[in-house]
Amino acid sequence: MVAFVSDLSGDDDVYLLDLETGTVANLTHAPGEDRDPAFAPDGQSLVFRSNAGGSWALYQIDLTTSKRTLLGDGGSSGTAYKGHYSGSQVSGYRYAYESYQDGNLNIYVDTDKGVAPSLTRNRAGDYGPAWRPNAPQIAFASWREGQKDLYLIDADGNNLVRLTTDPGDEEEPAWHPGGRRLAFARYVDWNADLYELDLASGKVQRLTTDPYPDRSPAYAPDGTLFWARYVPGKPFEVHDPFLAGHWQLWMRSADGKEQAVPLPSAEMDVYTPVAGVVPWVKGLFPPLAVPIPAPTPVLDRRVDLVELDVNCAGGNPRLNPAIVDSYQAWRADILAQTGYDFLGTTSDMFRTIAHAKRNYGHLSWHRAARAVDTLFEWHDPPEARNQLWVVREDLGPQTYWRMYLECRQQDGTMGEPMTVAPWVWWYNLKQAKEPEAYANGGRPDTIPSGYLVDLTRLAKRHGWQRIASYEEADFGWKTDSVGTEFWHYQRTDGLTWWQAMSQIYRQETLEKWYGWTVGLDKLGLDAAWMLAKGIPTPTPTPRP
Repeated sequence: MVAFVSDLSGDDDVYLLDLETGTVANLTHAPGEDRDPAFAPDGQSLVFRSNAGGSWALYQIDLTTSKRTLLGDGGSSGTAYKGHYSGSQVSGYRYAYESYQDGNLNIYVDTDKGVAPSLTRNRAGDYGPAWRPNAPQIAFASWREGQKDLYLIDADGNNLVRLTTDPGDEEEPAWHPGGRRLAFARYVDWNADLYELDLASGKVQRLTTDPYPDRSPAYAPDGTLFWARYVPGKPFEVHDPFLAGHWQLWMRSADGKEQAVPLPSAEMDVYTPVAGVVPWVKGLFPPLAVPIPAPTPVLDRRVDLVELDVNCAGGNPRLNPAIVDSYQAWRADILAQTGYDFLGTTSDMFRTIAHAKRNYGHLSWHRAARAVDTLFEWHDPPEARNQLWVVREDLGPQTYWRMYLECRQQDGTMGEPMTVAPWVWWYNLKQAKEPEAYANGGRPDTIPSGYLVDLTRLAKRHGWQRIASYEEADFGWKTDSVGTEFWHYQRTDGLTWWQAMSQIYRQETLEKWYGWTVGLDKLGLDAAWMLAKGIPTPTPTPRP
């Protein structure tokens, strides 16, 4: 069996996959977020973290009865975050977990005598515990030396050993069943691949070489390796060569055969998979009923844009009526999860048809009333420091960004601790003092404390996609702050730009401003860009 997290149903739930039959069932399907599943050593249950009760706590579900119970101290640690359970097979110890109850991420151990004081007490975050099979030792990740490294510590808090010293980040440790090897994710040049450390020899072997990220390794009892791999979407435009992709479930058998694991829905994102030998009681968990997405409507008439109750600095808070509901749902989701009406104020939304200051702006999705630029910073109250953090995330050759917003309530009832480093932009650095970072567009900063929400993840749930930063020869994010585009989100619904524009403008108007000849001869636009945008050619030309 494989358990994993997906937000196919609208929020994060834990799913169970029977590898023999391909059957998938939603185990949690409850309000709130359910994440980080792990099979318990009893072979009968699964543990995960959930905020359905108002704050992050650990829950255990009996896979033979479906009974769900709160695990642990029953709330004696208050509303502080608890998560990432890892069960023990050693007598006297029950499990390890991470918690924010001391105002910092630390590792804790639950024993037969109750929860011991925190196993780790470093000022930096310690997270992601992985209990070594049949041994009183726990591997975990920490940024106590600046970058993220893996460590090993005895369950009684003694004999701390640093396992990795590579300049890149390492996290997500996962033990091979024999307990002598440890798989993990390592970031090199901003791409994550899987590696494996042999503890006896200290040798590290690279397991994956995909150009897109591989994360969250997990071993099955027979040595089969499972993980989540990012796979790009369909071809799209020149600047964004692919639509947003998905995190797929992959596996490698003990003999080295690697393949994707088929799931009922190709649109299903898979996060943090784990594998184990557990029962599947027939009829206890109904098989997943995959929702059939509604087809994109083919409009035979132009539509009137909808003006929203949004404070838009650009002056035109209007959207195509087909996407208004999704924007309002995204806005409400952010408000509920952070306590702030972040999307009630924007930098820009609809732009009327007109010539742009920069070439790339001519064919912007803002002109199709299908894009929004969020605020670049967030201050509440206005005199407070910036509470919006931006994190670099490379996917293949493109650089993207994730936005995180600090929550209004910082008691654990909103958001979760951050384990990724925000970015310091080049224009906030002194070139003479940090020349390499300045030339690279910036560098990672210290991971902030407190509770935050991943706004980019919420955007994707509601169909809103970010775009990549520009890295053209004459216009790139490393030298021009406008090129970062971390604030830009758009919803295309499978349309080309020209099709989307045709929903709000007459063909003669479009031809006048952005027809093929006008774009080439008057505006000097690149033909490849225009083809990808769906602009009709004088003679029919297939899209690349």
